[in-house]
Amino acid sequence: MGFVEAIKSFYGRYFDFQTRSSRSEFWWIVLFQIVVTIVLMVPLFGGMAGIAKSGVLEDNPMAIYGAFFSLSGLPIVLFSLMNFIPGIALGVRRIHDFDKSGWLYLIVFIGGFIPLISLIVGIGWIVVNCIRGTVGDNSYGPDPLGESVYETFN
Repeated sequence: MGFVEAIKSFYGRYFDFQTRSSRSEFWWIVLFQIVVTIVLMVPLFGGMAGIAKSGVLEDNPMAIYGAFFSLSGLPIVLFSLMNFIPGIALGVRRIHDFDKSGWLYLIVFIGGFIPLISLIVGIGWIVVNCIRGTVGDNSYGPDPLGESVYETFN
């Protein structure tokens, strides 16, 4: 799956918690979200730099938060909200690729809020998403990579 196909699949299967997703779909979406977040942060950092240069921080140290919660921070918040549910759905589909229940994603989701545990869970989630899922069909659907890949090497 390529970059554009992964983005189309990500937003096209917004509420799909039943099927499977490949590693490539997951990693293309991670790359997409990193790039878009960096692009959206440019005006935010510009506003913060302007406040820092103006000298306002000497009189009001909380003014830097005004830059974040102004209109320059709004696109980041909207982008995050727009990707919240499909991100969870993608995580569930990745777990389904291993023929495991999607409820296991609760460990990743809740573990991300617990200090120190979040580090272990985060590293584990990265490792899990680097491993190939179940080859062939499983109880959550057909292999997202298809059978042609395996017939080539057999």
